[in-house]
Amino acid sequence: MSKLHKEIPINDIKFDSKNPRIKYVNPWAEGSDEQMQTQAIPSLLKDPSESSKYSYGSLKASIKAASTIVNPIWVKKVDNDLVCIEGNTRLCIYKELYEDPNEDSEMWEKIPAILYENLSSEEEHKLKLTAHVVGTREWTPYSRACYVNELLEGTFSWDQIVDIVGGRRNQLANLAQAQADFDKYYFKKYDEVDEKKFSYFIEATEKNLFEKMKEYGFEEKDYADWVYKGKFKRAINTRYLPKILANEEAKSAFINGDFDDAYPLIVGEPVRDLSSVPINSLVSEVLKRIDNLRDEDNFYEDEDLIRKLVLLSSSVREVLVSLPDEELEKYFATNADNS
Repeated sequence: MSKLHKEIPINDIKFDSKNPRIKYVNPWAEGSDEQMQTQAIPSLLKDPSESSKYSYGSLKASIKAASTIVNPIWVKKVDNDLVCIEGNTRLCIYKELYEDPNEDSEMWEKIPAILYENLSSEEEHKLKLTAHVVGTREWTPYSRACYVNELLEGTFSWDQIVDIVGGRRNQLANLAQAQADFDKYYFKKYDEVDEKKFSYFIEATEKNLFEKMKEYGFEEKDYADWVYKGKFKRAINTRYLPKILANEEAKSAFINGDFDDAYPLIVGEPVRDLSSVPINSLVSEVLKRIDNLRDEDNFYEDEDLIRKLVLLSSSVREVLVSLPDEELEKYFATNADNS
């Protein structure tokens, strides 16, 4: 393997159709190479639904502001072609800016790159794993799980993957098993890859839920149906499933309704109708009471309260993640100014 730092014309570089962020969720996989390069792959790379610590838009704005990229993309030579094996999103942004009539096309005509020649399959896998399993921009959990399973079927053993990734064997093993279960029981039936729905299968694997379900006469396919129907509301709620199934009244409430109907029956909490209370009033009261907890001795010994606070934290995170980056930055900046 040899590598060379250089600037390469963007029109000479192809997107990597085998990139896990593209390969495993591509509905146009049967299209022509031209369709893949000019339509399918750019569309997937710009997908706003992808879970990431930054959006396509914010990355594009950052590149425009700097007039370049800090980290060169990685390109490999394949016969007479140049293929981007790391940095497909950055390449897509360069191509988009190059075509933008409001931009100076010469500025975006070439992109900083590291060109690899004579790159073996094993070396390429190691580069991709290092960049994305522990790198600055991780693949989505589902894509990463698919890639790990692909490696297990071919070139790499678990020991080799752990050597590259470092200290994550149990986590990666759970992820790989969750992907196998998701494909078998959810994707095969409902024909959709949804990262949020996949997170329910990660929880099931980590908490060994399927084995516990079987004690009460339920199977993986039942779990997939419940996930599809939205019965759990959020993935973290699945950890209460064994308690729900062990309680006949709660089980009936869950089967005929959902988690919200069953949960009060396993914690002995009276049902109160707060649906008419404005959300702003509820949030204000919750904030006030949480602040008051600091003055209470040993509140942390109330395990049920701590569980609910964890659920609340998870719900708040999910809402905030759904907001555009610029909105979040605006409110965090306001809070910082007031602190």
